[in-house]
Amino acid sequence: MISSIVRPLDVFSKAAARSSCVWLGSCFTPNTSERPCWQWIWNGAERRITNDRGAAEMEHRVRLGELHSPTVICGDIGSIAEPIKQLYTDKRCQLLPDPDGRRSDLITALNSLRKANEAPSTLVLGGLSGRMDRTLATLHSLVLAQSIASHTSLPSPIFVLDGDDMMCVLRQGSHHIQLDNTHLTGVCGIAPICQTETLVTTRGFRWDLQCAPLSFSGDLSTSNELDSELIVVDTSAPIILTFQLLASLTSLTEPYFTTLPFGHIPDYPRE
Repeated sequence: MISSIVRPLDVFSKAAARSSCVWLGSCFTPNTSERPCWQWIWNGAERRITNDRGAAEMEHRVRLGELHSPTVICGDIGSIAEPIKQLYTDKRCQLLPDPDGRRSDLITALNSLRKANEAPSTLVLGGLSGRMDRTLATLHSLVLAQSIASHTSLPSPIFVLDGDDMMCVLRQGSHHIQLDNTHLTGVCGIAPICQTETLVTTRGFRWDLQCAPLSFSGDLSTSNELDSELIVVDTSAPIILTFQLLASLTSLTEPYFTTLPFGHIPDYPRE
C-alpha cells in the first residue's frame, strides 16, 4: 500500500493558509536568505512563531503592517528590548522563554506546536545560512522533532526554506513526495544525519540508490538530479533530503496556485 503523498510545494499555494510557520532570525542585517515569498507565507499562516532575533528583525515591518505579528516568540526573551517586547505583548503574542537555555529556539518552537496539537504542516523560514553551528542546530532540531513524533502516526516532514533551497529530515520508513519540476532546478541531494547504519533505496532520481549504505566516512548522494515528479525514498534511519527551487518561485509576491496539480505519477513497482 502506498503511503500518504507529501507535497512540499503546496506552501506556495493558498492551501497553506492553515499551516504553521516558524521564522528563524538571522545573524545578519539584512537577512540575505529571505525571499519575497516569505512575507505572504508568514502572513498567511495561522500560527506564527519566531525567536528573539526574529522578533527584533521583523519589529519595524510589524509596526508598518507589512508583517503580521508572531503568535509566539521563543528563545532568550530577556534579550528583547522593552519597546519591542511591549509591541508584541500589546498584540497578544505569547512569550515563551527557554527555562534552562539548553534547547535550540527551533526545538522550543516545534515543541510548542506539538503540545498545542497545532498544524500538521509546518514550514521553517531560515536556519540554514550564516554560522555553521546554527545550521547544525537546525538539523539537530529537525531530527529531534521527528524522533519525538515517532510515537504518533507518520507526520508530514517539516520543511525548511532558506534562500532558494528547501530541505527536510525524513525519518526511518518509506516516503512518497510529489513535486512539480517546472519550479525546480532539478538539483537535489540525500545525506545521512545520524550516527547509525543508514541504508537508502530511491526511485525517481537520475541516480537511484538500491539499499545503498550512506555515511560521511563512505558515500553520499549529493548533486543528484530529479528524474520524476514523484520521488520515493525508503530509509533505515533519518536522512536529509534537499532540493533547489527556481528563483522565479521564491520571488513570488503572492500565492501562485490554489492547489498544485498532480503531474504524471509513475507506476513504480511496490516492494
